[in-house]
Amino acid sequence: MALAFYNSVCFALFMQPGLSLLHSVNERSATNLTDETARIHILSMGRVGSTFTLDLFAQSGYPTLAEPLWGLIEGSRMLEVTPEESLTCMYTCDPCSSFAMKEEALQDRQDYCDTLSDQTKPLVIKDIRMLDPEGFVALPLEVRTKTKFILLLRDPRGVYESVLPHTTWAIHSIPVICEELYLEASTLPRLRQIVGDDNVLVATFEEWSQDLEGYVAKLMKHVNGSVSQSVLEYIADKADPAAATRWLEAVSESDLTEIEVDENCKKYMEIAGYKTGPESTDYSALTNLVTLPLSDERMIRLRQDYDIARLILKAGTK
Repeated sequence: MALAFYNSVCFALFMQPGLSLLHSVNERSATNLTDETARIHILSMGRVGSTFTLDLFAQSGYPTLAEPLWGLIEGSRMLEVTPEESLTCMYTCDPCSSFAMKEEALQDRQDYCDTLSDQTKPLVIKDIRMLDPEGFVALPLEVRTKTKFILLLRDPRGVYESVLPHTTWAIHSIPVICEELYLEASTLPRLRQIVGDDNVLVATFEEWSQDLEGYVAKLMKHVNGSVSQSVLEYIADKADPAAATRWLEAVSESDLTEIEVDENCKKYMEIAGYKTGPESTDYSALTNLVTLPLSDERMIRLRQDYDIARLILKAGTK
């Protein structure tokens, strides 16, 4: 009974454009917002190629802001909404406190803002601690619609293989990896609703790692940029197609089983098109997430499913 009531409320809220389950829309006007201050935001959970993607923009002459929330939001807090102050700090040149971002990021932001009149390309933000798109509702509409988002996804088995050496990291955990990936995939429809479908590019590691030149071209098309000779020279010796399936040899059978039976990973892999068994390295079906829009019914089901899971998690019963 309670679950049915919750689902009806969730349905009603989700179907209202611009209305967040966690925030009311803030349509306040913002200062220092011109075409020159549009942002590019790389969203990822980590170990999915986000640093490499940021490097591609840096090599193309874009100013960058790397992991501004590193050290401020860690562990389970990565599954929570990003503080509004931090988002405002990332997205405008307005004054912000020393607690909004890490020190190095604040300096990089200040350097960018000090030379704003000379900038010809937007600031590129890369972070691995902004997993729930509800935080973006707090941004003014004109900011959201002038930002290009790049959501990076990967096979959870590949993520786990990549994080194996880093035993002290929060994501050195199969349940955490599975939950974060499922969160990003299940809230993708909501992200598109908040910022605009045309502003979101989804890129899966298994596809772009096979064709770096094609990946650069896709990125630049998405942000209305052009492919530079410098970035082509940069990627000339960076190709590593085998990285997509390295987990086959590096991850134990028991860990693979744990990943494939984890409820969040099962849902994520179904949504994203990842397979198990003999066809586990067949990534041809990934387009069901990247290029095909989800039906309204499935969007609602995914959002409800995650909201229920988050309520259970916050209640401490998971």
